[in-house]
Amino acid sequence: MEENLKRYRRGRMAMTLPDMPHDIVINILSRLPVKSLMRFRCVCKSWHALVSDPNFVDMHLNQTYANNKGYVLMSDDGDNFSFHCGETFVLHRRLEVPFKIPFERFMVEGYCNGLICLRYRRIPIYDSDMYLWNPSIRKFKVLPESKFRGRRSTPKLGKMFTVFGFCPQINDYRVV
Repeated sequence: MEENLKRYRRGRMAMTLPDMPHDIVINILSRLPVKSLMRFRCVCKSWHALVSDPNFVDMHLNQTYANNKGYVLMSDDGDNFSFHCGETFVLHRRLEVPFKIPFERFMVEGYCNGLICLRYRRIPIYDSDMYLWNPSIRKFKVLPESKFRGRRSTPKLGKMFTVFGFCPQINDYRVV
């Protein structure tokens, strides 16, 4: 029994990785899919901190752009989205919408750096809520109410549009 325990410990020790330089770990992790990174956050505190660091997120995003041909976002059967390869339109993966609201009431207002800006159209048509959705990590956020709420299209103002994008001067996303 004691001999088995010693063998187990020796085998386990042989399976652990030696300390790797931090820059190599960063380089390797920056090339992995987001889904894997989300799982690896629980490996150790330093990996959790690394994956959550805004500089690492930027590095990962740039790495993704360098190796990516692009995707097309499509609405499926009314309850889901699907990503298709931008060159061949072959299905890459399906995404469940995390909202408990009928999907046909949503409108995609914009897409930037993996984030999707959605508008939920209520009745009356002028009333709507805005959502920011990150399908990679399956999280969303309800955006604060606009001072122009209820004024998307009125006879006095004409048609109003929503634009979603990244503002590099302030390193943040904006809905205008």
